[in-house]
Amino acid sequence: MKMKILLVVLALLTGSAAMSNESEYNQGVESFRAKDYSNARVHWQAAVTQNVRAAHNNLGYLFYYGLGGAPDQERAVELWTIAAKNGDREAQWHLAVAFEEGNGMNQDLVSAYAWYRCADANFAAAPLIDQADAETVKDVKSAIVRLVAKLSIDQVRDSEGLARKYIEAYPYSSKWLLPETQSMN
Repeated sequence: MKMKILLVVLALLTGSAAMSNESEYNQGVESFRAKDYSNARVHWQAAVTQNVRAAHNNLGYLFYYGLGGAPDQERAVELWTIAAKNGDREAQWHLAVAFEEGNGMNQDLVSAYAWYRCADANFAAAPLIDQADAETVKDVKSAIVRLVAKLSIDQVRDSEGLARKYIEAYPYSSKWLLPETQSMN
């Protein structure tokens, strides 16, 4: 009987922790939709500490563009890198933009191209969620074409090699939580 009670308590605690993760993340989404970016930062920061992958991407967006507080493009790049390396295709796209623009890091068109290709492969690997995903795919594809025109033949070859590595190493993931060692608290 004690074992059954213990199992029920553990199940409830695990369930409430998962609900807390989703709650913080979803409250951030609601705040973002209401254009209350400072509150979105608070909720998504809490979700980041709970290892919510999408919160890394979204909080990175707020930091990159200075929504809800001071811009911090280096922090944005750190957050996007974690999410991108854990299969978040939107974070892969944002990271590519940062490499292309040279904000939060040195401009690196080879890396930008590779991350765009990785994002493109991962958007193709799973169904698009909404119209925003469809718009992102269009942007990714046009960015690839734009960068090919800017890169030398050797750079395109290097970019393609790096893209293949990224595509293999960082496939699309629908996992809600990051591995414990991946989060940035």
